Amino acid sequence: MLAAFGTGWGHSIEQVEAEATVKPRRLDRPIDFGPLQAPLVIADFHMLESRFFVWFQFPRDGSGLRQILVQRRRADGERMALEKLASMLQERLGNPLEHCPVDRRAAVRREAARWTTASATLHLQLLDYRVPGLITEGEPLTEDPTVPWYQRQSLDVAALPVRVLVRLTPPGDEEPACAPAPADKGPK
Repeated sequence: MLAAFGTGWGHSIEQVEAEATVKPRRLDRPIDFGPLQAPLVIADFHMLESRFFVWFQFPRDGSGLRQILVQRRRADGERMALEKLASMLQERLGNPLEHCPVDRRAAVRREAARWTTASATLHLQLLDYRVPGLITEGEPLTEDPTVPWYQRQSLDVAALPVRVLVRLTPPGDEEPACAPAPADKGPK
């Protein structure tokens, strides 16, 4: 799958720009991803029968390409898109090393799977922020203009994001797809 981008791990920003199968755009200011930053983006990459944003991520110290983050461009039908991508990846790469079903107790619903090939580790993820019960829906909570707007507005859960992501990292990446469940300590 790394071959689809035409570059390799550890390559410099300039090498990625020169080698990429679709020319990435260099951003005036890199997008911050914590320990990584993305100075290069492809805004419309066609892969696995979908269209994606692609961020080429580099460590802040300027060393070579560390991760490629691929996010599906559309925000509708993400559950179906995840199932289709997982099926296509399973057909090409076999069963995932890990599959993490949705934890319905979590504040953000997350489903993930991980595959490793000779050239990359692939993490397929669904992030669903539309969790009922955390957000009040409907009419404004109050019309009082002395109350800040963010405290008087209720949110429409349907407007919250759902994202399908594919993270590509070097083949030795052993980061688990499934985060361990926190221990239930109960009341003190």
